[in-house]
Amino acid sequence: MTTTAANIAFDAASHTYTFEGVVLPSVTQMLSETGLVDSSYHTFEAAERGTTVHQLCTADDLGHLEDFIRYDQDDLAGYLEGWRRFKNEMKPTFLGIEEVVYSDRFRYAGTLDRLATINGVLWLIDIKAGVPARWHAIQTMLYRMCLEAAKPVQRGCVYLGEGGRYKLARHEDEYEDYRIASAVIALTHWRRKP
Repeated sequence: MTTTAANIAFDAASHTYTFEGVVLPSVTQMLSETGLVDSSYHTFEAAERGTTVHQLCTADDLGHLEDFIRYDQDDLAGYLEGWRRFKNEMKPTFLGIEEVVYSDRFRYAGTLDRLATINGVLWLIDIKAGVPARWHAIQTMLYRMCLEAAKPVQRGCVYLGEGGRYKLARHEDEYEDYRIASAVIALTHWRRKP
């Protein structure tokens, strides 16, 4: 039997993915456990802002913004404005929003932010409320490796900022990013062995 993301249970409170009772490493955990993400620079406030911005963008994309209680606060309004500018200018057609993905081959899971087509090109997009970091390309490659897409997938991050700014940054070094992502997977599984 081929395991699909539909067979994966996700517990949002503990950020845990399981398959048949077995806990799977997540993309976020693998990046942290292998040292690619330096959490010493991350504050609680920044993490909270990033989570809230993701929820805000998702609520907007799904047409449930009225249910979102914090969207009108000044500190978040600019991020939503930037996301809307991105959508208005780039005109993505979303194929997946906050979609759980899983690699049967490599045995890990994650939640990719957006899968979309833009000008006929398939894109895997991660939404960021912070500044660019080198590990972001590895993160999108790890999500890419979960997809069984026959055609090429362009990877990138949309960086949102205060004042309605956004920047779409492409991740184009397929060879290097794949090599590093493969090493992250191997090291994570090696370290987790009993």
